Amino acid sequence: MARSLQSGQVTPADELRELLSTSEKLVASVRGSGAGVLVLLENMDRLSELWPELEAAGVDLRPEAGRWETLQATVRRNGRRLVRELRPHAGCQPFGSNNTRTATPVGGGIWPSPPLQRRSAAACA
Repeated sequence: MARSLQSGQVTPADELRELLSTSEKLVASVRGSGAGVLVLLENMDRLSELWPELEAAGVDLRPEAGRWETLQATVRRNGRRLVRELRPHAGCQPFGSNNTRTATPVGGGIWPSPPLQRRSAAACA
């Protein structure tokens, strides 16, 4: 598939759209991606930072809203698989090991939701 290269300055809205596109591809190919899950979660953190900034600037994000909601729903639905893929890259050990590390969920923003935070924290506890 051919893709045109964008020349000039990349706006925050362009960054948001590119992060959405990349994240949609990453979430669709989770199995065996390992570090790709970390990139996905970092992208989602950045999306959650950009979103309110762009809304405050008056950017119409209605077309992207559905994509963002679908992405979040897919991550929530596949949470266990994501954590499984992420473990070797995040320093988490499998359940039943002598892992003394504790994880404290971080709140705020629209990502991640409280239920996902609890599951992720429990996987590394």
